[in-house]
Formats: sequence, structure tokens, C-alpha cells
Amino acid sequence: MRRAAEVFEAAGAVVEPVEPFMTQDLLDDLDLFWRVRSWNDFRALTPEARQRVLPYIVQWCQEGADVPGTKVLRCYQQVMRIQQQTVAATLPYDLVLSPTAPVAAFPADQPMPFMGDGKTMYHIGFTAPYNMSGQPAATVNCGFTVDRRPIGVQISGRRFDDLGVLRAAAWYERNRPAGAVPHWPDSVPGTPTGERTT
Repeated sequence: MRRAAEVFEAAGAVVEPVEPFMTQDLLDDLDLFWRVRSWNDFRALTPEARQRVLPYIVQWCQEGADVPGTKVLRCYQQVMRIQQQTVAATLPYDLVLSPTAPVAAFPADQPMPFMGDGKTMYHIGFTAPYNMSGQPAATVNCGFTVDRRPIGVQISGRRFDDLGVLRAAAWYERNRPAGAVPHWPDSVPGTPTGERTT
């Protein structure tokens, strides 16, 4: 992500750090609000439809079953706070670059990247603020881990500047360093000859 910022800086952008404006408490309240909403949605499903919901999701949303209304309202007010803090923190800037996620992709058979620690929304700490504030954001590949998992840089902008964000993302895709684009060999050790692995 820092290398991505250097690409913008080399092209003439003024790059400055943005102080963190999301906290785990805000994410936890957002998580609880979503659990309550999802529990209501789950209860409205037919018995047949409920059978198709992953057990992990059922367990997650069940924790929203008996949350008092006053707590739900507080969580909703925290969503408003996320909106306000995100807009206020990013307003001085045309664009904000951040990681898309705090970790690389997790195993496909694992429902969440952080299991059992109670911080189920930690992985969306960089993306959720813009979803809540209504600001446009795009994700562009900016590199790979040593085991070939993609790393994304998120480019967000001011509210209603969707076109500006899309232009910046397209520009970065054309100008990103060569190492940010995959160049896998046609065959990888351990795969059948001639079978392309991507």
C-alpha cells in the first residue's frame, strides 16, 4: 500500500498520512447492529430456507436475538458516528489510499478470517467506514504475498465523486509497478505439464 502511495507521489500527488478514525468499539457496535438485523431476517425465512444458511452464520446472528432496544439504538447511533468520523477525517483529501484488508485472503473453507476472538468485523475495518459514509471506493491489486495471495489497495474519495475514484483506480492500474501484476509461469511445480495455474 505504501508503494502504491509512492506511485501517486511520483506523479505529483501530495501524500500525507491520515490518522486512524475507526476503532474496534465502533466495529463491535456495527457487528451487533448487523447481528440483530440478520436475526430478524433469519427468523423470517421458511424452514427450508433456514436449512441452507451456514451454521456459522446462524450462530453469529443468534447473538442478536435478545438485545435490548436501547442497546440496538446505541449501536445505530454508532453507525451515524462512523459516517461522521469518516467524512470528517477524509474531507481534506481528494483521495485516501488504505489497505483493503488487514490480512491476506484466508482459507476458503473458513467462514471468517478471525475465528473465536469475538472481533468478527476486524477484517472490514478499512472498508466499512466508506460503506457507512456513502463514499465511493475501489480496490486495485497492488502486489502479492510470497504464496501468491493478492494484496489490494483501496482508493476512496469524497461523497459523489465516483468518477474521480474510478479514474484514479484506472490510472493506478496502468502505472503500478511491474511486481504488482502477476507473471506466473505456464506451469508450476507439482501441477500437470501444460496446466496453467493462476
